[in-house]
Amino acid sequence: MVGIFENSFYLSNWENSHKKTDYPDEDKGDDGADPRLKRINKKIDSYTIDCEREVLLQSDPCKLWRAMAHGTEYARFLCNTRGSVGTPEWMENRVRELCTDQPKV
Repeated sequence: MVGIFENSFYLSNWENSHKKTDYPDEDKGDDGADPRLKRINKKIDSYTIDCEREVLLQSDPCKLWRAMAHGTEYARFLCNTRGSVGTPEWMENRVRELCTDQPKV
Protein backbone atom coordinates (compact mmCIF):
# COMPACT_ATOMS: atom_id res chain seq x y z
CA MET A 1 0.00 0.00 0.00
CA VAL A 2 2.86 2.39 0.68
CA GLY A 3 4.19 1.93 -2.85
CA ILE A 4 0.76 2.55 -4.37
CA PHE A 5 0.36 5.72 -2.30
CA GLU A 6 3.80 7.01 -3.28
CA ASN A 7 3.13 6.23 -6.95
CA SER A 8 -0.21 8.04 -6.88
CA PHE A 9 1.20 11.06 -5.08
CA TYR A 10 4.23 11.28 -7.37
CA LEU A 11 2.11 11.09 -10.52
CA SER A 12 -0.46 13.61 -9.27
CA ASN A 13 2.35 16.00 -8.30
CA TRP A 14 3.09 16.70 -11.95
CA GLU A 15 2.58 19.75 -14.08
CA ASN A 16 3.45 20.44 -17.69
CA SER A 17 4.29 24.08 -18.11
CA HIS A 18 6.18 26.01 -20.74
CA LYS A 19 6.11 29.24 -18.72
CA LYS A 20 9.26 31.26 -18.48
CA THR A 21 10.79 32.11 -15.13
CA ASP A 22 9.74 35.55 -13.94
CA TYR A 23 12.78 37.36 -12.59
CA PRO A 24 12.02 40.28 -10.28
CA ASP A 25 12.96 43.70 -11.59
CA GLU A 26 15.64 45.40 -9.61
CA ASP A 27 13.71 48.66 -9.47
CA LYS A 28 10.55 47.08 -8.00
CA GLY A 29 12.15 46.55 -4.62
CA ASP A 30 11.10 42.89 -4.31
CA ASP A 31 14.09 41.99 -2.13
CA GLY A 32 12.01 41.28 0.98
CA ALA A 33 9.13 39.51 -0.79
CA ASP A 34 8.23 35.96 0.14
CA PRO A 35 9.71 33.65 -2.56
CA ARG A 36 6.75 31.25 -2.21
CA LEU A 37 4.45 33.90 -3.64
CA LYS A 38 6.51 34.05 -6.84
CA ARG A 39 6.09 30.38 -7.73
CA ILE A 40 5.24 29.65 -11.34
CA ASN A 41 4.60 25.94 -11.01
CA LYS A 42 2.37 24.22 -8.48
CA LYS A 43 4.52 21.11 -8.24
CA ILE A 44 5.82 20.31 -4.75
CA ASP A 45 9.62 20.42 -4.96
CA SER A 46 10.46 17.93 -2.22
CA TYR A 47 8.56 15.64 0.09
CA THR A 48 9.18 12.83 2.57
CA ILE A 49 7.02 9.79 3.15
CA ASP A 50 7.14 8.40 6.68
CA CYS A 51 5.83 4.97 7.55
CA GLU A 52 5.53 3.20 10.89
CA ARG A 53 7.34 0.21 9.39
CA GLU A 54 10.30 1.72 7.51
CA VAL A 55 11.12 -1.67 5.98
CA LEU A 56 8.02 -1.30 3.78
CA LEU A 57 9.57 1.69 2.02
CA GLN A 58 12.50 -0.51 0.91
CA SER A 59 10.43 -3.54 -0.11
CA ASP A 60 10.50 -4.82 -3.69
CA PRO A 61 6.84 -3.96 -4.40
CA CYS A 62 7.39 -0.40 -3.17
CA LYS A 63 10.51 -0.06 -5.34
CA LEU A 64 8.52 -1.33 -8.33
CA TRP A 65 5.75 1.24 -7.82
CA ARG A 66 8.39 3.98 -7.41
CA ALA A 67 10.13 2.90 -10.64
CA MET A 68 6.81 2.87 -12.50
CA ALA A 69 6.09 6.43 -11.35
CA HIS A 70 9.50 7.64 -12.52
CA GLY A 71 9.07 5.84 -15.84
CA THR A 72 5.69 7.47 -16.37
CA GLU A 73 7.15 10.88 -15.58
CA TYR A 74 9.94 10.32 -18.11
CA ALA A 75 7.41 9.25 -20.75
CA ARG A 76 5.41 12.42 -20.06
CA PHE A 77 8.57 14.47 -20.47
CA LEU A 78 9.27 12.86 -23.84
CA CYS A 79 5.68 13.25 -25.05
CA ASN A 80 5.39 16.88 -24.00
CA THR A 81 8.69 18.03 -25.51
CA ARG A 82 8.13 20.58 -28.24
CA GLY A 83 8.47 19.30 -31.79
CA SER A 84 11.22 21.76 -32.57
CA VAL A 85 13.31 20.16 -29.82
CA GLY A 86 12.02 16.59 -29.80
CA THR A 87 13.20 15.52 -33.23
CA PRO A 88 13.47 11.78 -33.98
CA GLU A 89 17.23 11.96 -33.41
CA TRP A 90 16.73 13.70 -30.07
CA MET A 91 14.20 11.05 -28.99
CA GLU A 92 16.58 8.26 -30.00
CA ASN A 93 19.38 9.86 -27.99
CA ARG A 94 17.14 10.16 -24.89
CA VAL A 95 16.19 6.47 -25.13
CA ARG A 96 19.83 5.44 -25.61
CA GLU A 97 20.82 7.51 -22.56
CA LEU A 98 18.11 5.78 -20.56
CA CYS A 99 19.33 2.33 -21.58
CA THR A 100 23.10 2.84 -21.19
CA ASP A 101 23.30 1.24 -17.73
CA GLN A 102 20.74 -1.47 -18.49
CA PRO A 103 22.44 -4.50 -20.06
CA LYS A 104 19.16 -6.43 -20.42
CA VAL A 105 17.50 -3.76 -22.56
